[in-house]
Amino acid sequence: MLKYLIDSYYRYPLMRQQDFVKQIFQAEFGCEHCLGANNENIIKDECSNLTESDDIGQVLFDQISSDFARVNLVPFVKAGYNCNTLSDMMKKVNVKGSAEGFNARLGQFVSATENSLIDLDVNAVKRYVSSFVKPAPVHHSVAYRLNYRPHYRVVYKRHAVLLPLISAIDNLLYKKLNVVVAIDGKCGSGKSFYADVLSRYYNFCTVIHCDDFFLPPEMRTRERLSQVGGNIDYERLAEVLKEVRKDKPFTYRRYSCSDNVYYDVNVNPKRLIVVEGSYSLHPALRSFYDLETLLTVSDSEQLIRLLQREGREKFRAFAEKWIPLENRYFDSLSANNAIIIDTDDINYN
Repeated sequence: MLKYLIDSYYRYPLMRQQDFVKQIFQAEFGCEHCLGANNENIIKDECSNLTESDDIGQVLFDQISSDFARVNLVPFVKAGYNCNTLSDMMKKVNVKGSAEGFNARLGQFVSATENSLIDLDVNAVKRYVSSFVKPAPVHHSVAYRLNYRPHYRVVYKRHAVLLPLISAIDNLLYKKLNVVVAIDGKCGSGKSFYADVLSRYYNFCTVIHCDDFFLPPEMRTRERLSQVGGNIDYERLAEVLKEVRKDKPFTYRRYSCSDNVYYDVNVNPKRLIVVEGSYSLHPALRSFYDLETLLTVSDSEQLIRLLQREGREKFRAFAEKWIPLENRYFDSLSANNAIIIDTDDINYN
C-alpha cells in the first residue's frame, strides 16, 4: 500500500490526510459503498454535467493499490466509452475488506509521514487516524477538490487496463450474436493474463491460445521459417476460426512442443471468442476478427518480466531466439485498426 500512497502523493502533491485515508478505504473495501440500484444513471448524469474546468489533463485511470484503480470520468467521456460498461465494472468488484486490513494500511500511512516520505504534520495525522473507531468512507479535502477536480469511479485495476477493449466488446455484443477478438503483443506484455481476465469478466467467453498452434518439426523448413510470422501453424488456426463462427461444438488438435504430440481440444463456442498470443494478427488471420488488440511493452520492461517469469536458463532462449523472431513480425505489422493498450506502467505486484 505504501508504494501507491507515495505514487499518489507525487501525482497529487496537495493531498491532505483525509485524501490518503480515502484512498486507503477504497483500497481495502473497493467501491461497494458507492453502488446503488440507479448506478448507471448516476454515472451518466455526472458525465453529462462535466465542464471545461473539470478537464485538468487527467489520465484514464490512476492505480491506487495492487487491486484497484480510479477511472477518471473526463478522459473516459472524451474517449467515448460506454457508461454502462463502467457501471458493470463497479458491480463486478467483489472484495471483503476488514477493519484489520484498514488499520494496517493506516499504519503504513502514519509510518510514511514519520519517515518524511509524505510531507504532512505527523501529530495531526496520528490524531486524525486515531479518530477512526471503525472504517468509514470520507470525502476528499477542499484543496483536493478545488485543484484536482475529482470525478472518478473505483474498479479493479485489471479491468481498468482493458477498459478500451471491454467498452468496444460491449458495444459489439449489442449488435452481434458472437464477437471474435484477437489479443497480440510481445512476449511478456500480458496477453495470457488479460485473456484470462476477459474470460472471468464475461461468463460467455472461449479462449483460444496461439501456443496451441506452434509449428511442428515437419513444417519447420528454411523457406517456412524465413516467412515473417511463419513459425506458427496459421493455416490450422484459420480453420479453427472458421469453425467458431458456426456456433456449434467442434474439436481441434493442440500441438505440444514439449511432448511433440497433438492433443484434442473440445470447444463449445460462446458469444465471446478471444484468440490470444503472438502472431494472432498474422495477415492470414485478421479477416476473422471483429476486434484487434495490441498490447505494448518497452524492451526493458519486457526483459525484466521474462527474467522473473522464466528464470535465467529459459530466459536465454527468449533473448536469443524468440524475441528477435517476434520483433521481425511486429516491425512488419500494421496496427492501424487495433486497440493499443500500453502495459508498461502496470504494476502486477
